[in-house]
Amino acid sequence: SGYGMYLSLSSNNTLTNITVSNNAGNSGYGIYFISSSNNNTLTNINSSRNDVTGITLESSSNNTLTNINSSGNSIHGIYIISSSRNQIINSTIRDNKQFGLYLYQSSYNNVTGTRIENSSASGFAGIYLYTKSATSNSSYNRIWNNIINNTAISGGRNWITGTGSAGE
Repeated sequence: SGYGMYLSLSSNNTLTNITVSNNAGNSGYGIYFISSSNNNTLTNINSSRNDVTGITLESSSNNTLTNINSSGNSIHGIYIISSSRNQIINSTIRDNKQFGLYLYQSSYNNVTGTRIENSSASGFAGIYLYTKSATSNSSYNRIWNNIINNTAISGGRNWITGTGSAGE
């Protein structure tokens, strides 16, 4: 139960070949970066079936997530809050109950080569870019060259392109 991994004020780390799953309760996060945990590299991470999110980046920037599988989490697959200039590359975000990829007041993030699909709860989206006001929003994110299936996209001033088909 609790956090699979929790990093606060922790920068310049390399995390590779890690599985975190089945973390339960209100702190049931797979991986949680907070408070200026910057310039970290995560590669080959499987974060699944957690009670909250697979991966959360809060007030943490310039992180690179490559070959991430975030699936079957009870709330969000990947949640980026008040963070900028993070990259998600060649990953899979699928079968999460609320938002697959949720950017909350976060800008200048880049998502490419990622499969985003099958968010299951009614009223939620595979990709959600939260905008509170004109001065507090998620903008200038680049979500491109991804496969986006069986999901909705909602959000503000961002560049989003994707390919996909209902049969995949």
